[in-house]
Amino acid sequence: MHEASIVAGLIDAVTRATAGFEGVSVKTIEITVGRLRAVEPALLVGCFELFRETTPFADAELICREAPVAVVCESCGAHEELHDLDLRCSACSSRTLTVVGGRELRIEKILVG
Repeated sequence: MHEASIVAGLIDAVTRATAGFEGVSVKTIEITVGRLRAVEPALLVGCFELFRETTPFADAELICREAPVAVVCESCGAHEELHDLDLRCSACSSRTLTVVGGRELRIEKILVG
């Protein structure tokens, strides 16, 4: 389960990002995960809930949003999101697509209190 290594990296990144803020606690961590990352958001949240107990983020909530696969058609220039992974342009049916989104894994917000 690579969700565990992702959560470990996430905890490390949030620890570094909040290092200089004494007396505040992390309430919410919001992340975006692209569909092409092959990460199951529910497993990622569950893994975070297990690991957070041994971190300074024991009371924090992880909100995980999934980003769709975004492509640009090399034939007609259409930009679109693919929801069913049918790798063809809906405008011209070309299969010559360039992926421009859906691989991301980023922290969007860290809310502290």
